Amino acid sequence: MAWWVVRILALVVLMSASPAWADESPPLRQVHLQLKWLHQFQSAGFYAAIEQGYYREAGLQVELLEGQPDRNPSQSVMSGEAEFGVGNSGLIVERAHGRPLVAVAVIVQHSPFVLLARGGADISTVHDLAGHTLMLEEHAHELLAYLALEKVPLEVLKLVPYAGDWQRLGRDVDALTAYTTSEPFDLQRAGVPYRVFNPRASGIDFYGDTLFTSEAVLQRDPALVAAMRAATIRGWIYALNHVDEMIDLIRRRYAPDLDREKLAFEAREIRRLMIPDMVAVGYMYEGRWRHIADGFAAAGLMPRDFPLDGFLYQPDARPDLRWLYAALAGALTVILIVVAVLLHVHRLNLRLRTEIDRRRRLEQELRVLASTDSLTGVANRRHWLDLAEREIGRARRQGEPLAVLVMDLDFFKAINDAYGHAVGDRVLVGFAQACCEQLRGHDSVGRMGGEEFCVLLPATDRDAAAEIAERIRHAATRITVPLSGEGLLQVSVSIGVASVEAGDPDIDAALARADAALYRAKQTGRNRVCMAASGA
Repeated sequence: MAWWVVRILALVVLMSASPAWADESPPLRQVHLQLKWLHQFQSAGFYAAIEQGYYREAGLQVELLEGQPDRNPSQSVMSGEAEFGVGNSGLIVERAHGRPLVAVAVIVQHSPFVLLARGGADISTVHDLAGHTLMLEEHAHELLAYLALEKVPLEVLKLVPYAGDWQRLGRDVDALTAYTTSEPFDLQRAGVPYRVFNPRASGIDFYGDTLFTSEAVLQRDPALVAAMRAATIRGWIYALNHVDEMIDLIRRRYAPDLDREKLAFEAREIRRLMIPDMVAVGYMYEGRWRHIADGFAAAGLMPRDFPLDGFLYQPDARPDLRWLYAALAGALTVILIVVAVLLHVHRLNLRLRTEIDRRRRLEQELRVLASTDSLTGVANRRHWLDLAEREIGRARRQGEPLAVLVMDLDFFKAINDAYGHAVGDRVLVGFAQACCEQLRGHDSVGRMGGEEFCVLLPATDRDAAAEIAERIRHAATRITVPLSGEGLLQVSVSIGVASVEAGDPDIDAALARADAALYRAKQTGRNRVCMAASGA
């Protein structure tokens, strides 16, 4: 309470102070900010902070350094060329490798980083990239983690340096690193077929654009970092609330060649990834950074249990009141407002408690999102495998049977090609719901990627698992998806059944047998259930 009293008291003192004080404006501090990429809506918040005078009010004269394909923002900051930069979750990897970087504020809560592959029957999953050409950015750590966790080593890829030219896709490049905010728009407009491989399908849900600095800058001038952070957050809030105005500003001052439609597409996607209605701009959670570091460590990109000490910026909560003591003589005239201030503080405390409760709920929701497939609502691949490993241990301790189903929707690629991804998505959602309706409360269904699903059946032998699989198969045939002017789309599924056996080292052995049974189901006509032979 006293802290807010002091702040408001200080503001009144400044307003009632001698006019001579007001005339002595200190010179603006020259600051350089290294952007992550070329001028576009991705940097709209920084443009807004300049245009609206937020940086100037904070005593800063900010110069924006445009990004380039071969320029890593952390190199600009570490070399002293810029005091601040915009990076991604790979900042923690660079810190682990000796660069003393500090994350100041997270701008984008969900990373837009994906792999885009050309259309074609030979590339339907991320594993099919083996032997193909990948145009890879220098600081694409999270995509390297994605490939590592999917067991696609760089040695099996033909890597070429990133040149920022999406038009090479399908010519001399089979896949490239990209942002969902940009390249998909260009490819759709050009009519180029492509596939999206998103790390979130493997449970990699990292932070996106993040304002950062170096330990040297923070130690030398903590007030500069605090001012830069606060003004930048104000700029992003303004940009999100004035999208059309920002598009006009970008086209007028920063990127005249960008058309309005593309900037509007980018703005919509950035807002979706920032989720400003759920998470305050600039907010970052230490537990999620810990999860990100563990993900990179699991992929072999950094040491395990790397400490986060010093990596996350912590604003100094203790105000410097020395200047206030010198102005107390001029503050006597404002004593009568203290009662009103105390009432205001009481309301702020109530709002603060409400905000703390809201953030706790949000953190719980984010934990759920990290373990759930965003399209179908069932467990994602990583979470399902974690459940399977725990369940196999429990089954062995209690001497109970355990069975698995591997399921693949029939002719799903043909559905996508003929009717589009929107219809394909409805098929996936409908099938996931049908599975859940046929399963028991202790069974677990997960989407492993694309049209492949797996089911974990505790306390269930192979014959009982086959009966459940038949129920799911019949339920799938009852799914109908309306087609625009073309009637209804019918769906079927092929299923492989296997039991976890005493000699299995882990769940992968049972999955391999179930997958082989699934292959037989496909080869013998689809829309059927095949059981793996014991020990197969």
